[in-house]
Amino acid sequence: MGFLRCLEPVLNRLRGKVTVAVKLFMKTIIPLVALFFVPSTLAAASYPDGFYQVEQVVDGDTFDLADGQRVRLIGIDAPEIGQECSDQATQALASLISGQIVYLEKDVSDTDSYGRLLRYVYVDNALVNYELVCQGFAYAEEYPPDLLHSSDLAAAEDSANLNGRGCLWEDGCPSGIYVFITNTGSKYHKAGCQYLGQSDNTICLDEALNQGYTACSVCDEGTGGGYVVVASGGCFISSVASGSCGASTPLDAFALILLAGLIYPAWQIRNER
Repeated sequence: MGFLRCLEPVLNRLRGKVTVAVKLFMKTIIPLVALFFVPSTLAAASYPDGFYQVEQVVDGDTFDLADGQRVRLIGIDAPEIGQECSDQATQALASLISGQIVYLEKDVSDTDSYGRLLRYVYVDNALVNYELVCQGFAYAEEYPPDLLHSSDLAAAEDSANLNGRGCLWEDGCPSGIYVFITNTGSKYHKAGCQYLGQSDNTICLDEALNQGYTACSVCDEGTGGGYVVVASGGCFISSVASGSCGASTPLDAFALILLAGLIYPAWQIRNER
């Protein structure tokens, strides 16, 4: 018994070292081993660019996939539920994608702080983000670093505004007449004005008058000069062919011809003297 009492301190120290070793094993070795044996189905779901089934539309810029994953359209901002035009925006998105298989395209960010996928959405060759803005149901909004289509979306908002489209812009220009103004002057100019080259900002005539702008001496009543005419083409931008997978493709030939037809007359107007 005396011999065992002498060994007791040694056994206690060994017991302590074994306990520490076991805890270290539990904290480091087991988690490392688990990485090799945890089924891949338990890992976070991945959503590469491709086609997905739409389950339901939540609001004007959000919808759910068939597996329950929520998607937020990048680069746009539709009215929130309860705000003016919210119902119309939700209906517009639903009319485009409800029951559809859509193509999702990632920019830089994968998800937002709410866990929603951030994506550009295509259906039947149309970029849905662009359509909603161009039809006047959502605003173009930049969310860096996701700026792949920001210039197209900004142009779509300008088009919707100038043409009074959708709930957001209807009756935006009662007269339907648009003129040019400068950033520093107090005069507006009609198409054909010799000073037009200095005026690249287009504005509704009604709004120009409300802001105190008056016609320049050349564009004053009775002195000639035509008003700006804004083409009201459809809202359509093509990128991914329906039923195909892979990287985006350029605008198709028809879209390029249409775009050229809109840009060239506008270029002519801005360069008349």
